[in-house]
Amino acid sequence: MAVTAKVLAQGQIIPNTDTTVYTSPTSVTTIIDKATAANYGNVARIITISIVPAGGVVGDAYYIAKRTLAAKETYIFPEVVGQIMSAGDYVSAIADSNTGVNFRLSGREIT
Repeated sequence: MAVTAKVLAQGQIIPNTDTTVYTSPTSVTTIIDKATAANYGNVARIITISIVPAGGVVGDAYYIAKRTLAAKETYIFPEVVGQIMSAGDYVSAIADSNTGVNFRLSGREIT
């Protein structure tokens, strides 16, 4: 068994449609250690994060975190930290606007 700590998604601008930001690779279990969103815009933005099982489709059943970020606010999502993902599971994010929010996800991949 090998454990690799790594950045899972970086510099990802969250758009206003559900967007996959990370998919756990084949034969890998992923543990999320940190999920951070930064609203660099001048107005508040609503961010929603989902963890969807392999073969699933983003929807209400998989939303795990929703937060309004004030202008210039950075937030670490405690609801995402420690989540375990199987091969093919994916993280999806959506914002209420196409601009203004960056996202970074880091964790460990176990093979």
